Amino acid sequence: MHNPGDYILLSADKYEIKVWPIGREVNCKCLKTLAVSNDRSICLQPRLQFDGKHIVCASDLGLYQWDFASYDIIRVIRTPDSTNLSLLSLGEVFALLFDSHYLYIMDLRTEKLVGRWPLPAYRKSKRGSSFLAGETAWLNGLNGTNDAGLVFATSMPDHSIHMVLWKENG
Repeated sequence: MHNPGDYILLSADKYEIKVWPIGREVNCKCLKTLAVSNDRSICLQPRLQFDGKHIVCASDLGLYQWDFASYDIIRVIRTPDSTNLSLLSLGEVFALLFDSHYLYIMDLRTEKLVGRWPLPAYRKSKRGSSFLAGETAWLNGLNGTNDAGLVFATSMPDHSIHMVLWKENG
């Protein structure tokens, strides 16, 4: 068991997420293994999100959200073409997802895609590390002041950076 304030490490492969304590022990034991199927029939996508309360990961079937205190799956968000959509960031109201061609905005209240942005021919990575979410406060709901700054950035084949910013002045 971990204590509040302790450090943890999350590791993931195609089928499961492991929660590790970071402490003084050299050979620590895994605290918990999380999976969405016991028979390995559902694959996890490479990116995880952890906010201290929830662990979120995309899978073949959609987004899975675990409660960190209980390790229970508390929500499954079905996504269209989910085998091709990866998680970029998740808030209380919106999620940012992407595939080879578009960045998508999903309204989590309806679980519908409400917007998309065409992506350039970005540099692909097996683990999704070529993408970075920018300012994410708006994912918890737009309030008229949190729609500024960087939305996301991605690395390009020539190693330059492609950035998408909110439009100035609305």
